[in-house]
Amino acid sequence: MSKDRSTILRFAVAGFGVTVVFIAFQMLMVEHSPWFTLNNILSAIFMIFCPPALLTFPLLDVEIGTGAFYVVWILVALVNGALYAVIGAGYVGLRKKREDAATS
Repeated sequence: MSKDRSTILRFAVAGFGVTVVFIAFQMLMVEHSPWFTLNNILSAIFMIFCPPALLTFPLLDVEIGTGAFYVVWILVALVNGALYAVIGAGYVGLRKKREDAATS
């Protein structure tokens, strides 16, 4: 695998991983009350790092731990991984353009 493809794959895995970490956090925080401040702060930070999660707002009635919950968040993780791959491809493109300008 080329260095560029490897970089893009790393970006995609990072995007997928961000979503997986948040899902694990949600499942661990089920026992705490909904007004728990740290949960709100981390949720806001997560929305910055995982914009596809905004698509889940119409599905707020999906309970954590059900089959629908896992389907929704697997789709969000895949979309976030694809978004990060696009960002990674842009990064590789800009890096190549900068290297080409420096050699000429």
